[in-house]
Amino acid sequence: MAKKRKLKIMLMAAGIIIVLLAGGLMAMTFLSDREASATSNEDALDVKAMEIETSGDRAEELFSKKVEDTNDTAAVAELLETMGMGEAAGEYTVRIAAEGEEQVMNLTVAGPVQSADREVFDANMQIMAEQLLALTSGVTKVQWSYPVLTADAREETVTVSLDQAGAGEELGRKVKNLGESAEKVRTLLRIQAGES
Repeated sequence: MAKKRKLKIMLMAAGIIIVLLAGGLMAMTFLSDREASATSNEDALDVKAMEIETSGDRAEELFSKKVEDTNDTAAVAELLETMGMGEAAGEYTVRIAAEGEEQVMNLTVAGPVQSADREVFDANMQIMAEQLLALTSGVTKVQWSYPVLTADAREETVTVSLDQAGAGEELGRKVKNLGESAEKVRTLLRIQAGES
């Protein structure tokens, strides 16, 4: 009888240890998932609505970086830097390629965007795309791709584009005309800022 009682106590103790170990593993898994989610959220871009400077000096600065030859990668990079693409999109790559009859500038953003920030991010990128269409001769379409962090911390790639016709509808005038002079670039900036 004493042996049976010892055996029962040992089995109960083993059962308690197993339950405690299982609970510990579940807690560790939960914390690990939370840490992974927090890490993913920390990696996401800090997205804020762009403030558009409409001064004559800003228009002159942008117009001075106008790209006449899309094969001049240094000039394209300088325009993007002057526009503040790195501030708006973080790390990115750019490629200009012919797609049928169109010259398409493809911007691939590295950092993920929170799904809640997509609307603001796309609005910022549309502003950039309008400026790129105005200030890059030959480019007829700008396309941007970026990873979006979903609520369950998965990444999905989103691709958005804006062509000359779409930009013209949005701006109320031909986008290429808005890149013809510093004065017209200032008009573009004012339209984008909602001043006219």
